[in-house]
Amino acid sequence: MTGKTYNINFGKGKLEAIEVDSKNNLPIGTVLHLYGYDEPEFVIVKNLGVHEKFKNYGARYQTVRIDTYTQRTHDAMSLSWPEDGRKGIHTEITSRVLSKEETTDIWEKSEELRKTAELKQADAERKYAELVEKGKVLFEKYIPEDTKALIVAERHIDESDPMNDYYHASTAETIILAWSKHTKDLFSEMRKAALKIPETEHLGTGKGHFEPYVSIDETIQSNGSYYHKGSPSHWHSELDGGYNRSVFPTLEEARAFIDKQGDPEPISFDGQAVSFSWAINEESIEHREKYSMGNGYYLKDGHSTSNGWCVRKLQKWQGNWSDGLKASLAKRCVFDDQISQSKINEEPQKQEGVAIGSYKGKPTISLPMDGKRSFTFGKAKAKAIIDNIDAIRDFALK
Repeated sequence: MTGKTYNINFGKGKLEAIEVDSKNNLPIGTVLHLYGYDEPEFVIVKNLGVHEKFKNYGARYQTVRIDTYTQRTHDAMSLSWPEDGRKGIHTEITSRVLSKEETTDIWEKSEELRKTAELKQADAERKYAELVEKGKVLFEKYIPEDTKALIVAERHIDESDPMNDYYHASTAETIILAWSKHTKDLFSEMRKAALKIPETEHLGTGKGHFEPYVSIDETIQSNGSYYHKGSPSHWHSELDGGYNRSVFPTLEEARAFIDKQGDPEPISFDGQAVSFSWAINEESIEHREKYSMGNGYYLKDGHSTSNGWCVRKLQKWQGNWSDGLKASLAKRCVFDDQISQSKINEEPQKQEGVAIGSYKGKPTISLPMDGKRSFTFGKAKAKAIIDNIDAIRDFALK
């Protein structure tokens, strides 16, 4: 390739050919300054010459960042002279030239850093390969060949930057909890698997997100502000914790907390006594995001990019389990724990058309009606039915 390379000059609204001939023989020791980011400076330590196929790129220089001793390369075409008047992010050739001794010292330190990093990388790759081999043995021992999916726990770290409209969570740790003979996303199956380790126990069967708070019983206006019925109280933080409210994994624990705290006192607004009462905010930990840009079905106390543990199902990639999953199994194997695999895979309990299940972390029961439909309800309705069973029987048989 011997053609020219052009730069878009947005100010002038045209393309400008990039000149490289004057930048192909910069002295060793020349300091380059990057305008933008943290304003780093680099020193040229070697001229690697002009590539035969990319002559329009100009000379390539081996450089070292002066403050961190990290190595990189710069092409002549990416550099500019001060008189070019470049604006924005760009790398400029300065008039500073370090001595041979200074340049050599920086290069030697960078080489020492590079070699140390390469040794660490080689050691990490060796250890990872050992984990993968160990994981293969454990896969053969604990994961049946006809397994369709794995139920895993993932520890997420929020790396989002809302100011730049960037939302992402990295996975710092993966633990294989169980295997499955199907690819259906059943929360009942995931919840049972979540009970296998302490880190995800709060996502297990019957668990959820329950946050008690004191709420106002009626809508009022005071000092020009409206306070709507049911909204959290600003005046009872000593009871519910205010901005640091406690979150409980079960409804029973949340109610026990309320009983312990006692009833909130009424407050007088402009001579009017306003009462307050306890309420419980429940947020679902069962996430259903099978849509574009969604994250599928998963259990998590929080949103998809928040810090915390998540339980989901993973399938094979191109017919194979990834080396990452094998290494994860080698790091921590929970298949010898007390919760058996068969218990996780068993179907919800059924008895003569009656099915026991769960919805949003709460137990449910489904009763057959006409052979086609079923009537599903929770414990509260079940208790009400038991308390009024005679009246219900009389009503149904009339």
